Amino acid sequence: MNNQICLTTTFSHAWIRFIESCRIFDFVHENDRKGLGKKLDWVKKTKESLLLEFRVLSNSGNVLWLETNIKPVKNDDGTIREIVTASRDISNWVRAEDSLKKLAYTDYLTGLPNRREFINKLSLEKSIIDKSSSKVMAVCSIDGDGFKSINDLHGHDVGDRFLVKVGERLQSIVSNKDTIARIGGDEFALLLRCLTDEDEATTIAQHIRSV
Repeated sequence: MNNQICLTTTFSHAWIRFIESCRIFDFVHENDRKGLGKKLDWVKKTKESLLLEFRVLSNSGNVLWLETNIKPVKNDDGTIREIVTASRDISNWVRAEDSLKKLAYTDYLTGLPNRREFINKLSLEKSIIDKSSSKVMAVCSIDGDGFKSINDLHGHDVGDRFLVKVGERLQSIVSNKDTIARIGGDEFALLLRCLTDEDEATTIAQHIRSV
């Protein structure tokens, strides 16, 4: 199935019992089953049409994103006679959207969070800190000395590889709960979370300077 194919199906009233048996969810991605079930319950209750997106598993095990329009067809007395659905594969569109989002929040060279994403994470952590007096965070600014001379003497390709290595080195020495970002040029920033006190931040900063 590709994004040019549109699947249209019509279900009789027996479709309702089929939904309730949960067999229809056999092909739905496990992380989407609960949400899809709630939306289908809404269609049954309101008898209104609904456009939704969810993931399914193909026979080969690949994950596909479907955009599905669910339209209940009612009898004269208002009861549901049948359900008509039209689905199309939007997997390529979803992947393209995810790539654009990643580009918006990721440094193109190092793959680290960029300035925008770092500020987002910093704002989120600050909101958590403001609600708990027992939590401590710290921000470290890391500026490479002599980086311009590397570019001047060896060229930008070597300078780029140097920045990538710096990013990898910083990632290897900080905790998974912390965030290291490249915020521009040879500038990196480190967000330290869940610290016990200011001395711990100082110790980590000294360790970074030593490597």
